[in-house]
Amino acid sequence: MTLLCKFKRIHPSVDEEEVEFMETTEQYFNSSLKIILSPLYINRIFCDMVNQIDNNVEIFERNGSGWILDEVKGCDIRTAQFEILKGGCSCIIPSHLKNKNAIVNPDNKENDCFVLAFLICMHGDSVDNRHRGIISQYEKFKTHYDFSSLKFPTSLKDIIAFEKRHKHIKIGINVFGIDQEEQLNVLRLTPHANSRTHKIVYIQDAFKQHGHYMSILNFSRLINRQGHHRKFVCYNCLNTFGDEKRLDSHQQLCFEFKTQKVSVPSVVDGKIPFCSFESKKLSNKLKCNFVIYGDFEAMLTDDNTSTTSIDKHKISGYNLAVIGPNKKLVHISKYRGPNSIDKFIDEESASESQVNLQASFCIQRNKIHIAMKQLSLEEEYDFSMADSCHICEHDFDHQSIKVRDHDHNTGLFRGAAHRECNAS
Repeated sequence: MTLLCKFKRIHPSVDEEEVEFMETTEQYFNSSLKIILSPLYINRIFCDMVNQIDNNVEIFERNGSGWILDEVKGCDIRTAQFEILKGGCSCIIPSHLKNKNAIVNPDNKENDCFVLAFLICMHGDSVDNRHRGIISQYEKFKTHYDFSSLKFPTSLKDIIAFEKRHKHIKIGINVFGIDQEEQLNVLRLTPHANSRTHKIVYIQDAFKQHGHYMSILNFSRLINRQGHHRKFVCYNCLNTFGDEKRLDSHQQLCFEFKTQKVSVPSVVDGKIPFCSFESKKLSNKLKCNFVIYGDFEAMLTDDNTSTTSIDKHKISGYNLAVIGPNKKLVHISKYRGPNSIDKFIDEESASESQVNLQASFCIQRNKIHIAMKQLSLEEEYDFSMADSCHICEHDFDHQSIKVRDHDHNTGLFRGAAHRECNAS
């Protein structure tokens, strides 16, 4: 659920000659994703979503420097069919993963692939390394565990129950999946940090109802894209690190958030499309009134702590410039000497205070953003005939909301745009 709210706040007059004015802004508030498994839960879950958004609005008003809710401009509720993950049958390992020799595929015909994948993780070192996928080798180990709570095909809910049933031997099970682009992602992480963790991958067959569980015996080799050196992997975001110390430092912050995976745009013809200046009309972007430019200078020094011959950059100075409205130079300075970082932070704070004073003056002068002026007949015709957004250059479709974009400083019409592009 997404709520579009309009807030306002009053700027009181500084002296008797000035008149107080009102400033407005719009803000989106989103609820978390909810899974509804029965119609009986709809009302309760809907109330939870409403309460969550109400709390977010209250937090914004409390921390937003005087903002007050003025009106609710829109509400968007989106639903999608939820498919419960279940593993059974058999499946083929994608070729780019199979060649890494990090996954063992249980060669079974029944729906108990999770049981076999788990046994391979637990006892794969006790059998012939060349034939780890032969399931008959693991029959003798089945009596060591209680599989009575599992249903076949096995869902993530069943895996959680199985893990709790065996908490006395400290078993943790992480489940990873393969998305449509055949990239690894996180489906489930064990909450037991001190347990013996086993890694299982779930692969969905496009032509079958259920997927297939397989064992991951070398996660570093599976996720490593280049080279053969061992990598230390953060299971929460799937980032890799060269040593365990860096991994521990990263995980202290990473595990405060939900599982996630960093994704970057693919390079096409040597360029990143999203970041390419050629694919974006920069002239259609609203420019900031103030911009701070900082440029550091560094010297190369020998790094005696490294085992390889490398040079270390040591900061020796900086240049700082603040550009204001109409490309006017507001502040400029430079420094060369020791403690450059501390000097830069102190001066940046002083520059920020100077920028705030000038920004307050601009707000008092302009009072509020200039409303859009009435469109001419030619501009109305251009808007009605526009079939693509003049900001992102993507076409309008049946779900797009086409709006009129204007310059907030002049009030002049700039072109037709998506509502999302116009608000960003």
